[in-house]
Amino acid sequence: HNQASPAHEAAQRHGLRLIAPNRAGVGHSSPNETRTIIDRMDDVRQLVDDLDIAEFNVMGVSGGAPYALATAHDLRERVKSVTIVSGMGTVADRELLNRMESTRRRMLQLAQCPLLADMVLAYRMREYKTDPRAFLRKLVKTWPEADQKLFEDPSLQGMFLRDLENVLAIGSGTKGLSKELKRYFRWGFDPSTISQKVHFWHGTEDTVVPPVTSEYMAERLPDTEVSLLSGGHSVIVEIVDDVIEKMQASLKDTNS
Repeated sequence: HNQASPAHEAAQRHGLRLIAPNRAGVGHSSPNETRTIIDRMDDVRQLVDDLDIAEFNVMGVSGGAPYALATAHDLRERVKSVTIVSGMGTVADRELLNRMESTRRRMLQLAQCPLLADMVLAYRMREYKTDPRAFLRKLVKTWPEADQKLFEDPSLQGMFLRDLENVLAIGSGTKGLSKELKRYFRWGFDPSTISQKVHFWHGTEDTVVPPVTSEYMAERLPDTEVSLLSGGHSVIVEIVDDVIEKMQASLKDTNS
């Protein structure tokens, strides 16, 4: 019952299996002191080997986008296509970073000053531990109006609270978050070398990761499609059936 739950239900409706592993250091997943995102791919390869999965599609939502693209790059012989929803781009490119909303940009730039990042995140951790629900309410108020309306749904609130618990309480907490911010600037591979079809979906009202990010990334990859739709950063909740249906069709196309 994490953020992958809506996609899991949609996948079941379309006869697909969804596998959504935690990142290293989230929940009960062991920490992995890697410097770059591509360094995490040994874990992904071991997972699909253990599950005996020969070919698959990969999806990345928000900060999961670099990991999805890294999977396509590193397991290119097995990944058939890539789906990115509200996805983080190559923020090490100053041109893209400067297009982000100032508050989000400053938060990412904290990664360049570890001491300051640790202080800010430690303050956020104290807020969370004092009252997780109040912390979530305050967080939601910083999101686009479309997302605020979505999160009036108690089930979505509960899902996100469980995710916050896995990251901040059970997992490696602010220390892990600080390192994750650094990795967003250290992909360790060139996404322009990805040969698979990459489908970008993005909400036009997204201010957390602006839709220009998907357009920017699409211009730099060889085979892409971009779908801009009405919605905020959590647009996946509203379009999940369309996204899964598109993924199913791409699997059929590559297997025909």
